[in-house]
Amino acid sequence: MKHITKFIVFIGFFLIVFYNTAHAETMYVSDVLKLTVRTGKGQDYKIIAVIQSGQTVEVLQPEDEWALVRLDDGKEGWVLTRYLTRQNNK
Repeated sequence: MKHITKFIVFIGFFLIVFYNTAHAETMYVSDVLKLTVRTGKGQDYKIIAVIQSGQTVEVLQPEDEWALVRLDDGKEGWVLTRYLTRQNNK
């Protein structure tokens, strides 16, 4: 009787493990960031453009929290400096 109980428990465990892996879904991590360019230093200022990770900007006036940048199309605005990097991670 002990062997039958162990066998049933083993089969139940086996089914649970394979049931979960059979229903697993493949997903991917996205590192795309969309950054707003604003008319001033703050979240309350108007958004004039949205740029994405890997896009090049020219930093005109770096500050602690915000930086004045120029985009490829000539627009100038403020972005949060914590999202700027010297390395292209794309």
